[in-house]
Amino acid sequence: MINVYVNGNNYVGGLIGANENGGTISNSYATGNVNGFGYVGGLVAVNSGTISNSYATGNLSGIVIGGLVGMNYGTITNSYATGNFFYGFADVGGLVGINYGGTISNSYATRNVSGTDRVGGLVGMNYGGTISNSYSTGNVSGIDDMGIVGGLVGGNNGTISNSYATGNLSGIVIGGLVGMNYGTISNSYWDIETSGTNISDGGEGKTTAEMQTKSTFTNAGWDFVNIWTIREGVDYPRLWWEMSNAAPVADAGPDHIIEQNTHAGASVTLDGSDSTDDGQIQPLTYTWTWAGGSATGINPTVTLPLGTTTVTLTVYDGEFSDTDSVDITVVDTTPPTIHSVLANPNVLWPSNHKMVDITVTVDVEDICDTEPDGFILGVTGNEPIINPDDISTEPDWDYTDDPLVVLLRAERAGSGSSRVYTIHVNCVDASGNTATASVDVTVPHDQTKGKGKN
Repeated sequence: MINVYVNGNNYVGGLIGANENGGTISNSYATGNVNGFGYVGGLVAVNSGTISNSYATGNLSGIVIGGLVGMNYGTITNSYATGNFFYGFADVGGLVGINYGGTISNSYATRNVSGTDRVGGLVGMNYGGTISNSYSTGNVSGIDDMGIVGGLVGGNNGTISNSYATGNLSGIVIGGLVGMNYGTISNSYWDIETSGTNISDGGEGKTTAEMQTKSTFTNAGWDFVNIWTIREGVDYPRLWWEMSNAAPVADAGPDHIIEQNTHAGASVTLDGSDSTDDGQIQPLTYTWTWAGGSATGINPTVTLPLGTTTVTLTVYDGEFSDTDSVDITVVDTTPPTIHSVLANPNVLWPSNHKMVDITVTVDVEDICDTEPDGFILGVTGNEPIINPDDISTEPDWDYTDDPLVVLLRAERAGSGSSRVYTIHVNCVDASGNTATASVDVTVPHDQTKGKGKN
């Protein structure tokens, strides 16, 4: 039922007045305003059957009033009540006014409630009934600061377990969890900060931080596999069934190319920040995998080798996961750096027309290749091979099997000052990038000019 407007005296419900004789209500809801004198419920006024997977929202007023059910003798499970502020007289509860020997489990209420006496965020009066694995978050107040007020239950003469409350309270007799208790309470808590009180007739007060820490509840035996879930440090425990969780969407970012910057490869910051999730259950976890490596986190920095690496991102929200891949191509376009080229010997004397072994040493560095290859590319000279004014033989240079050894002839033109051979060296790295340099070897005109390195 949507946007109902119901007025009556007794047994007034947004959907039906009474669910009796073992009747079953499931997957049902009502929204709107419901007003009556006695036994008023947002969905059902009086329940002695079973209500499951149902909810109600709207404004209510009356005596023995509940956001979902006014008086409950039966079973309520996996159900909730929410909406704006509502008020009544005695026995006012965010979910149920009076739970008279009934059972409430895996249910919650989030609305603000007010009444004159026995007012509770979940149940006004729990008389011989059982409440388990349930919670309330709405503010609870006694009208004109009167009456018994409890964050979860106003008055309890039954059993409460594995439940909690966080709403703010005001009234004469207030309790963070229960206003007045003659029954049994176990493993149940209230938030001493949000409630504004560290007093309760049963239960245990915790700080907000403690109430948003999973171990607070698992240490007390709460079931976080089948019943509860929590986003630690962000929210209080929630019931698994209420988390209409949508699968996350992984986004590993666009494919891109990056320059290699170390011998091992390239330092790359992965980016999963565009992945999306609805924020239910727990924060996303990020796991990155590729051939030979893995990392975690939204933006881990990793080292990837030269070439194209496919990196797969898996995001997980506590229930569902999704994957996306990104191709990262590491390239090397930077040539080697040649620091120096030396020839030994670098002076040929005497000028006797003989071929001499010249060994070239290259000091070369490459950011990616630890041992770039170097070889003699060629030789040039400042004089013709055959000089008309001198005895000449050919060739003036020749190559050897060693890429850095060349044969040069100790020969010069008779009329020249000296012959200068220039040896051209090429260095190439593993990616094919090249750099060139040269070194001179001199055949001097006379021995004076030849003094130096031999």
